[in-house]
Amino acid sequence: MIGRQSELNFLKSMGASKKAELGIIYGRRRIGKSTLLQSLLRKGDLYFEGIKGLSKQKQIQHFAQQLATQTKTVPVDAKS
Repeated sequence: MIGRQSELNFLKSMGASKKAELGIIYGRRRIGKSTLLQSLLRKGDLYFEGIKGLSKQKQIQHFAQQLATQTKTVPVDAKS
C-alpha cells in the first residue's frame, strides 16, 4: 500500500490492542479505504460497510444479512 504506512501502523496498533476498538474511516470515493481495511483482516475478523442512500431499515437488513453470511448462521429478521 503506497503512501499508507501511517494509516496501516495506526490500524495495526488498534488490532493489537487488548480492548475492543472501533474505527471509522471516511473520505472521498475511490481512494482505497476498503482495500486498506481488507489488507489487515485476519481469520475470524468481521467486516461491514454501510451503503450510502439506503433507508435505515435497508441498512439494518443489509447488516443482518452480512452478519449471517460471515458467521455462517441463519439471518435474523432485523427490525429498526
